[in-house]
Amino acid sequence: MSSYSSSIRLYKRMPPAVKRTIGMALRPVPRRVLLGRGFQDKLKFLMGSDTWSLEELEAFQLKRLKALVEHAYRNVPYYHDLFTREGVHPSDVNSLSSLRRIPHLDRETITRRYADLTSSDAAEHLPGKASTSGTSGRPLRFLLDQQNREMEYASVWRSYAWGGLEGLDARMASFRGDFVDDQDGPLWRWDPKLGELSFNTYRLDQGSIGRMLDKLNRYRPQGVRGYPHCLYVFSKAMERSGRNLEFTPILVHTSSEQLPQYMRDTIERAFGTKVLDWYAQSEYVVSIGQCREGRYHQVMETGIMRVEEDAWGQESIIGTGLWNYSMPFINYETGDVAMLDDAECPCGRHHLAVKAIEGRSTDFVIARGKTISGMVVENHYDKNILPHLKGVPDFFRLVQESRDAYTIELFRREGMTEEDTALISTAFRAILGEDAEVKVRFLDSFPGQRKWKLVESRLTSGTIAKLLDEE
Repeated sequence: MSSYSSSIRLYKRMPPAVKRTIGMALRPVPRRVLLGRGFQDKLKFLMGSDTWSLEELEAFQLKRLKALVEHAYRNVPYYHDLFTREGVHPSDVNSLSSLRRIPHLDRETITRRYADLTSSDAAEHLPGKASTSGTSGRPLRFLLDQQNREMEYASVWRSYAWGGLEGLDARMASFRGDFVDDQDGPLWRWDPKLGELSFNTYRLDQGSIGRMLDKLNRYRPQGVRGYPHCLYVFSKAMERSGRNLEFTPILVHTSSEQLPQYMRDTIERAFGTKVLDWYAQSEYVVSIGQCREGRYHQVMETGIMRVEEDAWGQESIIGTGLWNYSMPFINYETGDVAMLDDAECPCGRHHLAVKAIEGRSTDFVIARGKTISGMVVENHYDKNILPHLKGVPDFFRLVQESRDAYTIELFRREGMTEEDTALISTAFRAILGEDAEVKVRFLDSFPGQRKWKLVESRLTSGTIAKLLDEE
């Protein structure tokens, strides 16, 4: 296990007060030192490949793919057996289209064949343990190479440069729900892992937002990043108060949730600059960033993205990560949906263009006069519910039926008890309100969807707008 991964896990388990102390102690440390030489080298490479032609990008992908398939064939039992059964030898991989000969990899297979998917030389690649959330049932657990983490984060920083934020010394502020272990704690704290000021998005009430705005105006970050919902609530509150930012950030960067146009418009109006959006998965297989022209581009240096029609007629993203050797994901079914764009982008980049991305599992509900995003629900479920269940549902969704009525939809898994059902209902009242009507409904069959929303609001757009204005 890499020292980086071990250090991050240790930090996450520390009490909030200890985290704040460490944050202040490490604040003078330059970000380039915090992120390391491996990250810096990969960012330098990505800045150079930014101007490559499509042919150069695809040639690089093919070179990485050949090496990955050769490695998987020789060192990963699952792939050795799969390639042998399908009659695929590493020498047969002579074009990107060769991927079509390799069957897809899905979440169930990863869980069931975890040991067989682990490379025999995994330790040489300094892997860290990683997982997705448990909102679709049990969390998906897997390994990520240190070089994969560095490459992904370098890709994010290149996307910052697309928005005009260049260099690693920029002042950054974050609104990303990082206070799950300290929701009633301070309104902000210094994040020593990333070298940025992190705001407590669990306290986005009108009074707290005023103090956050004061701090933001004093700190004057050049870059602001966050979940769309959190930045939207902050922006709406700022507009209602009649106050403004006393500076204009170079960049506002959103990720991890879908970004509806009304949220984008509100955030851009409040912050006075364009919002650039980012799509990725915890598995680091396919990453897609938005340029200043508003177009989405796949980061072709980190993975290969194919779009295939699934059983429901949707254009599903199938991804192959090019930098993870300890547990390769080849032809991985991400569960997300995308529409490709053949038109050239005015920005001049030749990376694969994407018109739209769908299927990220966050929405929001309105409870007790506050908006609650899917990410808040996800954190609550992972931390306060999932560890206490005797059985784990294969499917989970929070549905808002009316202003104060909610339904928890579950597809039952063997082992769930009546106590589990009661626990789920009670635990959700903790964030929805003790007076909220929370029903649990078990589905007769697994939902016929490739990807579902974690949170679904069935309120009309007019009702949502009215309730948001009443916050």
